[in-house]
Amino acid sequence: MRIRRICLLFAILLAGGCTSATHSGAKPATTPSASPSSQSPASRLFALGGDLCLVIDPGVVNRAAGGGLGAGVWDGRSCTWETADQSADHAKRVIINVNPGLTLDGLQAAAAFTKHSGVPESDVRVPGALGAYLVTLDLSGLNGSSAGTGTITNAAGPEINQNLTAVYPLGGIYVSLAGPKVTSAQVIALMAELMA
Repeated sequence: MRIRRICLLFAILLAGGCTSATHSGAKPATTPSASPSSQSPASRLFALGGDLCLVIDPGVVNRAAGGGLGAGVWDGRSCTWETADQSADHAKRVIINVNPGLTLDGLQAAAAFTKHSGVPESDVRVPGALGAYLVTLDLSGLNGSSAGTGTITNAAGPEINQNLTAVYPLGGIYVSLAGPKVTSAQVIALMAELMA
């Protein structure tokens, strides 16, 4: 039930819903963005209005996740990078979504809703952000180790899902980093590097 509440919260926050590990009909990004190089990283992310996979440097995402991710896949709302075999012992996934309409008030309301739902969340500091909060979930026990559950249960350690939402002057960014032993420092560093 908590996971559904979190998905609902992120759907409201980012007007895109929760994405699954399977992206039917989604296409890997293959060409760089035609955005002017004079724009700041934030301007490129928020101004594109389309495929984030074309704007975000896959090297930045791979470094944050510890490597091994495939090409970014755009599903119309989010860009997702993941290891080829999600059942492998070191499966990882990164999801990034941008919402130009998210304000600091909206972020604070979402954080209050999350806290009221009983989901552990914490305010965190992210360089350049007006505000940010982090939800850390240990999904290792969710649905056991059944195949096809979307849960990573493996010998490398519990699946940890770090969900960071930050608001900048141009809007909000949601970054989810999931895999064995993923830390909050990793997702905060990824957010900071996206906006550098």
